[in-house]
Order: sequence, then C-alpha cells, then structure tokens
Amino acid sequence: MNELKPWLVNRPARVECLIHDFMVQKALNNSREFDHFHPSAWGICLRKIAYQYYNQHEPFLQRTAQDIDDRMERIFDNGHATHARWQNYLDRAGYLRGCWRCKNPFCNKLYGTEERIGIFNPSAQPDWKCACGSKDRLGYEEILVKTDPQYKFEGHCDAVIDVRGSQYAQNSPYDVFVADLKTMKDEMYSELTEPKSEHVIQTNIYMWILDLQGAVVIYENKDTQALKEMFIPRDNDLIERIKNQSLWLQEILKQKKLPHRPNGFFRSKFPCRFCEFVDYCYQ
Repeated sequence: MNELKPWLVNRPARVECLIHDFMVQKALNNSREFDHFHPSAWGICLRKIAYQYYNQHEPFLQRTAQDIDDRMERIFDNGHATHARWQNYLDRAGYLRGCWRCKNPFCNKLYGTEERIGIFNPSAQPDWKCACGSKDRLGYEEILVKTDPQYKFEGHCDAVIDVRGSQYAQNSPYDVFVADLKTMKDEMYSELTEPKSEHVIQTNIYMWILDLQGAVVIYENKDTQALKEMFIPRDNDLIERIKNQSLWLQEILKQKKLPHRPNGFFRSKFPCRFCEFVDYCYQ
C-alpha cells in the first residue's frame, strides 16, 4: 500500500490562520493621517487624496474585518522590510544620513533631528556611547520631510545618501542625494526602462523640501533581487507645478468638491480596482 504524502494527511493548524486576527487588527489600527499631503501619493490620484481627506473629517467609509486582505497587508509589510534591509546596508556601509534612536527603552533619545538631511549614525564611531550610557548601535529612523503650512506636504524619505569624502565622490551637487526604494514583480520589472512618473513627482517633492539636487529610485525585482537604478535630477519647473497643484487642491477641499478622475483611469483597472473609494468614485 502506498503511504500518503505528509502534506495530504491530518496536519497542524494552518499558520496563515494563526496570524489572521493579528493582521486584521494591525490593518484596522493603521493611524495614517490625511490632514496633510503625502509625497508618496501625490503623483497617482488627487481624487483619492480628496476622498481620504473628507473621510477623515466626516467619516463615510469605515473598514471592517471583512475588508482586510491578508495578502495585501503582507505585500505592504514586505515593502517595509525591503526598506529596512536597504537602510541597514547603507548604514553599515557608512553612507546613510538620517535620524538615530537609542534602543534603551528608558532613554529613547533621538539624534539628528536638528539637521535637515539628518546625520551619519553616531554610534558607528569607535567607543561611542549614548547619553544614557548605552553602547548599542542606534536604530535608524527616516527623515521627516515637511513643508511650511502653505503647501501641506508631510512624509518621510527612505534615505539620504552622502558619498562626500569617499571614493565615489564626484565633487558635484549629486554627492548628496535622495534614495527611494521600490519593489515590483518580474513582469513589471522587465518592462521598466525609465522611472515611473509618480516616482519622479515623489522624489522631486523630497528634493524640494530637503534642498537637494538629485535622487535615485532603486527598483528591486521581488523574484530575483535584480536591481535597476534610475537617476532623477531636480526639476524646478515640476516643483512649481506641484506647489500650484497643492494650492489648487486645497481650494477644492475648502469648497467640498472633488478633482476630476485622472485620464486613463477605469473602474476595472489598477489602481481603481483596489481603491477603497471605488464605489463612491464611480457611482
């Protein structure tokens, strides 16, 4: 008699089921604020940004446990983990500027907030210790990027890389630059020949706020970890259009109106297909 394969017989509980309730609560407890504009969302759909703003002030759409897709939450977390991995690489290599927090829970001191583009990790220096006496390596925190209240942009930059004084320095304005990290599936990665337009917009917002002249978007293939790096120089004309667009959208919000849906957007296609406001947008 043939023996049953191990994966066909009775087995322990499914691990996916064990984390389901946690994933749902984590998603429902997401405290992302929409009183300000997020650079990472600006180049995609201003109509969605308006819906998010209205929903925060007078909620009309509340997510429930049935709305949570575990797979999508894992995709988001995988992106965050990729950011953390690359930030660790750059920190250990000695090129990452940012803010740095003491891991001692009784201290929690944060270093680097006084500098617009952050600082190198002070704990990388020999014999360094925190004000609390801890010698543990400090943890990285992304730089806060925030405009004055007139434009309402606020978010966090994945990384600022500084190669000044190193073998990679070119004595140019690009020796300090923004780095933004993206992951994508193989089929999308294979077709990529230039930075996506929304990433050009996002990185220009960072360059504007941080007063930098260049950015690199690093696209990592989820399937193979192959890389494509796309250089984006600062575009002051684009930045002026973004500023004016911000002022325009604020006026739209004051009037409790909606921007037009972007050209080429359809209910059945990405990103509309997965938008939580799709039923309101296309009613």
